[in-house]
Amino acid sequence: MEAVIAEVREKTRGEIAVVTLADIGDRSAGDVALQIGRQWGVGAKGDPGDRAKNAGVVLLCLERDFLGARVELDRARVLALHPAADLPLIEEHLRAVPRIAAGGEGGGPIGRLSLRERFHWLVSPRSTVLQVSPVHSGLCESPERALEDLVARMVRMTAKDVRPAN
Repeated sequence: MEAVIAEVREKTRGEIAVVTLADIGDRSAGDVALQIGRQWGVGAKGDPGDRAKNAGVVLLCLERDFLGARVELDRARVLALHPAADLPLIEEHLRAVPRIAAGGEGGGPIGRLSLRERFHWLVSPRSTVLQVSPVHSGLCESPERALEDLVARMVRMTAKDVRPAN
């Protein structure tokens, strides 16, 4: 187990919490894990700009009538954390984010909402595999360029972000 924990830490900068409980009653293991994670603050130490945890950016600029999103999933990092992760399902959910941001029929029923409503739907906290960070404000000249810059700075992994294996 220590070797697995060390590998996850090295490849992902993530941590693993090992918990043993005598009984979880009638609650699901997922619900118990979520409750423990929240109580212990698992994941709370990560910086919102930590590329190891980010898979995308949503940017809203009401003045320019702009709502955009970009996503990039590091498949190897996800599999290092959870080898049985359903990558096609995760990718399907991630691909929906830019479609919803763009609006229209491609975003399904939520894509037909107003720009502001779509933004609020996209950034609403949820208890799923895909989590959103708190909303941050800022100023920019070009929302399209700012979105790409944020993805490069906060999502896209670079060689210096990856620790080499021993």
